[in-house]
Amino acid sequence: MNIVELVNKVSANPHSALYFEPPVYRGCQTRFFDSPEQIITINNKSESGGILRKIEKLSQTRIILALMNYEFGYLTEDKFSSMINSSSVEPFALFYVFPKRNVITFNTNELDFSALPCLIKDNQKLIKNFRLNTTRTEYIRAIKRIREYIEKGETYQTNYTVKGKFETIPDPAIIFLRLLFNQSSRYNWYINGGKEAIISISPELFFHQNNKAIITKPMKGTVRRGINLTDDSQCENMLRMSSKELSENVMIVDLLRNDLGRISEAGSVKVSRLFETEKYETLYQMISTITGRLEDTTIYNTLANIFPSGSVTGAPKIRTMEIIKSLEKERRRIYTGSIGTIEKNDTSLNVAIRTLVIDKKRKRGEIGLGSGITWGSNPLTEYKEVKLKGRFLTNPPPHFEIFESVLIENGVPFLLDYHLKRMQETASYFLFKCNVKKTEKDIYKFVKSYDLNTYKLKIILNKWGCIALSASAIKPLPFPAKVRIPDKRVSTSNRFQYFKTSLRSLYDSEYRKCLREGYAEVIFLNERDEIAEGSFTNVVVKKGKTLYTPPIEAGILNGVYRQSLIDRKKIAVKSLCLRDLKEADKILLINSVRKEIHLTPDSVDFGETRNC
Repeated sequence: MNIVELVNKVSANPHSALYFEPPVYRGCQTRFFDSPEQIITINNKSESGGILRKIEKLSQTRIILALMNYEFGYLTEDKFSSMINSSSVEPFALFYVFPKRNVITFNTNELDFSALPCLIKDNQKLIKNFRLNTTRTEYIRAIKRIREYIEKGETYQTNYTVKGKFETIPDPAIIFLRLLFNQSSRYNWYINGGKEAIISISPELFFHQNNKAIITKPMKGTVRRGINLTDDSQCENMLRMSSKELSENVMIVDLLRNDLGRISEAGSVKVSRLFETEKYETLYQMISTITGRLEDTTIYNTLANIFPSGSVTGAPKIRTMEIIKSLEKERRRIYTGSIGTIEKNDTSLNVAIRTLVIDKKRKRGEIGLGSGITWGSNPLTEYKEVKLKGRFLTNPPPHFEIFESVLIENGVPFLLDYHLKRMQETASYFLFKCNVKKTEKDIYKFVKSYDLNTYKLKIILNKWGCIALSASAIKPLPFPAKVRIPDKRVSTSNRFQYFKTSLRSLYDSEYRKCLREGYAEVIFLNERDEIAEGSFTNVVVKKGKTLYTPPIEAGILNGVYRQSLIDRKKIAVKSLCLRDLKEADKILLINSVRKEIHLTPDSVDFGETRNC
């Protein structure tokens, strides 16, 4: 089944839905929900218990898709009675009841993703006219008010949120598909609610209940991803060592542990994993896992005692929810509520963060954005962080693919182990699915069937693990080889500098320009005027008997031929500048396809940089 066809079916059929787990997760599933036989709503407190018991009974023979607004939590405590808006026309919870035959489950790895890149590679903007419903002044005032509550001991942490409003450009289906590329969250939903479409790209599990066993995974604590492999590892360690992030996580773990303690057998609640990190495209998240064994397994009992998740309220829960209600300008609705399924002896609900609600006719939407506020929070920093959290929608990264270029020499792939290792590391960094053993097998099968003995083999890997192989002749370079230094610099803060991907417009344009002017290659400088790399080569400078190449931190791709020479101790790593080029005994441009291009300083056109 084609993923695009499934998404289009949801768009064409009101009250249908798609659940999607990306192929980077073990046991990943995709489920298509079509034509519910009834829709049940909870509109007030008096009917909530009876309806949840009805849902429990229906779930014995059917599959229930539950959409529970954050405000459903107001129905679970008598103290919240004054917070219930009786004039609201929107239900607190909505349940689609599907016959089992109307829910089709797929192994995500067996879906066809071939039509997807064509729909999203044009990098069309998703939304326009994005604005927050809260000004910076209003936001700072609210954070200061929360700090006052903390000082009085009424709350320890408050999850304060605002709404982002926008107008959509493509259809919701395209937005959903683009976000699947940009965000490798596990608990993803695309729901056609009739007038509204809901897109939830949530990384957080609220709880999974199987018979008596219950598990919850609160998510609290974040740090940005690094720009290369070394920096990325350092960022992850920074999160693990951050006393601020650890204390915030512990606070929510204690809250969720207490919530589970209210409904679990004595002594059964355990923190089975504390302070784990999970990797996403732009950040690391800290997650802990709490388990228990339920005394009463009814969904009514579970929801009445733990909804909403403490990770989206703060602590202590009840008083903090009252504070949130007094400070936030709008109802949260489905944002920070929950979406998921209720089945016989099995319930799985996400925490509906990174969730969009789109009015399909008016092409207007909203998204909730928030952060956990503690005594140490800086109001201005928190405001900037909230705006930053919306960038996955306001400024999504462009579509790209990973590739490798391998020299096939006399029918044998050169340095293939290095290529496959680099491809796997790149895929891991960007959260692309990558099956190295299958790729290697496909390569040898391709090489065996191809007529030429020596050529360049290009390997292209997309987000969903699809591999494309193609062969091309190795064209001769202009001789004698000359290179030039372009005016444009590379940025060491651009993470794509460090990985071999299709996002290389600067390199491609400068290389085409140099060929038109009779040069064989260019050598880029970075913003610090250090030697970086060529458009398809690494730079090596010989001084005396020693060969030097720039470090990764100069903003370069770690070429496989470069790494093989380092491993054999043939070259040393050192920061280089233009003077090193001018005073070199020899210059080598190296890569794994052409191996070595030999130059002298006289072969380099320094252009306007000659006096640097």
